[in-house]
Amino acid sequence: VLSFLPPGGGYPYACAGVNVAFLLTDSLCLQRSSDPPRKVPPPKDSVRGRRKLGRMMAQDPDAIYEVFAIAFATVDKEWSSTGATYMMFTQVVQSVRGRLLSA
Repeated sequence: VLSFLPPGGGYPYACAGVNVAFLLTDSLCLQRSSDPPRKVPPPKDSVRGRRKLGRMMAQDPDAIYEVFAIAFATVDKEWSSTGATYMMFTQVVQSVRGRLLSA
């Protein structure tokens, strides 16, 4: 992931990691079994994404790590290609969310 960064800086990596984790859990509507049930059904994109992730994890239990790495690399590439600034981080994450859900 670091090979995509422009020389001299980028975005806060820890913040990006937390946001990517949240992006995946939110996009796929993942929740702990102890969480109260959702009042609204999950979007169809989320259901489709969970099914894909479930099939991937059935074949490889470490697939979630690969999905995380791909999502992080996608944020990184979007950041670099758009010339985003620190204040544009939210827009970059939202753009990546849309791209990941449509994949």
